[in-house]
Amino acid sequence: MHVSISCLCRGDLVTVTRYLVQKTGWFLLAFSVALILNFFLPRMIPGNPVDTIVSQMGQGGADSQSMQRVYENYMEEFGLNEPLHQQFFTYVGNVLRGDLGTSFSLYPASVNSLIGNALPWTLALQIPAILIGWIIGNLLGALAAYKGGWFDRVGFTGSLLLSSLPYYSFAILLLYVVAVRWDIRQLVADTAPVGYQPGRGRSSRTR
Repeated sequence: MHVSISCLCRGDLVTVTRYLVQKTGWFLLAFSVALILNFFLPRMIPGNPVDTIVSQMGQGGADSQSMQRVYENYMEEFGLNEPLHQQFFTYVGNVLRGDLGTSFSLYPASVNSLIGNALPWTLALQIPAILIGWIIGNLLGALAAYKGGWFDRVGFTGSLLLSSLPYYSFAILLLYVVAVRWDIRQLVADTAPVGYQPGRGRSSRTR
């Protein structure tokens, strides 16, 4: 009996180990494919992001020599003057170190700082939404299974209707109800334009 239990435990351990190895392999494969696509797809687009930055700066009337020096500095800063394979290895090394580089569209802000600024708001929205959805969903599911009948049918139909509604449309409706109709002042103050006063609509901007 002791031998059979030991063999059973050893078999379960082998199964779990094989499962973890397979999941880790798939994760590494997906991560590698994502890195490759994230690197090569933007470079397949015609043009150069440095050209866009320099052209926007050149609208102020700078001379061509100054713009050429700016162009060369940007090319060196972003590493675009290096061979493609060297750019790729530099990119992978930076990602593994947690350095996501500088934003092209919001230069000279770093991508890490942009993510850091947006992450608290994302967590503040996602964590309560996940917890509330999990709690309400389990309570309603248990109640529908216990009562059955019309409550179960109405709950099932309502859940289908809500799940088929696009998230962005539902988010706009909730934002209107919570932030406008219910007049949650702090939420409005954090997201509204300058000069907006809750409950009074959009006022003129401050002078």
